[in-house]
Amino acid sequence: MAKAKKAQIVDPSEVLETNSDDLKKYIRIAVFFIIVAVGGSAGIAIMKKQQQAQIEEQAAVIFEFKNGAFKEFSEEKMTEAEIIEQAKGTISDLEDTASFFPVSSDLFTKFRERKLDMTPLIPVFESLKKGTSEKNIAYYYYSNYLAVIHEDAKNYTEALTALKGLVDSPVKYEEKLYVDLGRLSYLSGDKAAALTNFNHVIDKFPDSEMAKLAKRYTVNYELETPNQEEAKPNEN
Repeated sequence: MAKAKKAQIVDPSEVLETNSDDLKKYIRIAVFFIIVAVGGSAGIAIMKKQQQAQIEEQAAVIFEFKNGAFKEFSEEKMTEAEIIEQAKGTISDLEDTASFFPVSSDLFTKFRERKLDMTPLIPVFESLKKGTSEKNIAYYYYSNYLAVIHEDAKNYTEALTALKGLVDSPVKYEEKLYVDLGRLSYLSGDKAAALTNFNHVIDKFPDSEMAKLAKRYTVNYELETPNQEEAKPNEN
């Protein structure tokens, strides 16, 4: 592994001056996620009351991480432990962690591409999830990232916990959510819960691709539907 070194700290004033086009992109991202978090026109109204400098400051923090620490990590000039600490520090400086979603997605992807141990990312995504409204799409993805990391580590109960928090969320892909809950329930040893979750998809979304997948899992996992159980001959 290349020798690790600390990320160079970027002066926000230099960011504003020399990278205005890129920074504007992060400002737009920050604005978008804040609007989504509070909802539609109400979000726009609130945004009008926000000081532009505050939004730019948050965008600059994200931009600094992306073009400083993350860039060095991508070039293998920074260790996994160092990028994790840099990410934690950046997140602690954000008022709204939903705006960190695009960069966190890149970080997650980079860890997987390099086949690195993903478990050190758990506290990062836990912090991001904690600081994000359940109504925000970023909350859905943070929960899914946590579930993937736990599942890869064969921590199926923790993966289930990460996804169960989405059941009552207004922002979710319901068919996929219940298929994943079914898989993880089976892997954690709860066949009854697995069947219940698969049947939820099959009954509620009968013509969907996820329903077809749920049926395949039911067969592959040798789960019996209530109708199959009733069809069994009486052995007494």
